[in-house]
Amino acid sequence: MTTRSARRERLIGRAHGHALRLVELVPSPAQAERSIYLSTGIHGGEPAGVTAVKWLLSLPRAPRWMRPFRWTILPCLNPAGCEAGERENPDGLDLNRQFRRDGVPEIAAVKRAVRGRRFDLCIHLHEDCDGTGFYLYELNRRGDWMGEHIVAAVRSIIPPDRRKLIERRPARDGVICRRPQICRRKLWPEAIWAYAQITDHTLTIETPTSWPLGDRVRAQLKAIEAAARWLAESTAGAAAL
Repeated sequence: MTTRSARRERLIGRAHGHALRLVELVPSPAQAERSIYLSTGIHGGEPAGVTAVKWLLSLPRAPRWMRPFRWTILPCLNPAGCEAGERENPDGLDLNRQFRRDGVPEIAAVKRAVRGRRFDLCIHLHEDCDGTGFYLYELNRRGDWMGEHIVAAVRSIIPPDRRKLIERRPARDGVICRRPQICRRKLWPEAIWAYAQITDHTLTIETPTSWPLGDRVRAQLKAIEAAARWLAESTAGAAAL
């Protein structure tokens, strides 16, 4: 039986004159509910993730590797910042530090949209102006780490960032693995909020802005695909036990 994905799109809020949208791709016929949250564009000066998701959503049919999952996609969390090419929103806020607050329109819209939901995986697309290669952060309570697999899948497009310390975090061949102490953090990035509230497993994907945009977009797409394939295979393996 061929699986297809039905598409649902809705407005979840407005901020600074821009619509905030959520797109869901729902497997049809219905399968066991496995779900992935995918967001991008929270920093307006990081265009590769927004471009990658825009391309995915422009396809007449979801790629085969997307179809086993229910996807909740936030294609641009900071549309005003993206329009201006600025990291912050027009209020000067770095939205990726505001997830402990309720009064920021962009953040409040996201929280309302997914309230009460749980996801098998949350993927957050970012870029790094200081990056020397591809890297990622992985937060995981379950122990089924996939970071090395994703870096290997992307290697032919952008090699891994070889720095031993990235953003003051120990890194190994482009992978930063963490089980953070959430309660100690005063500022919550999106990934920390997701880890605290809606998932046990997050990936923050980072491409280096010094590379051509086309390569960065391809790397982001390959990373999303590799994560989905890994999750599908690991879930199938667990079901067979």
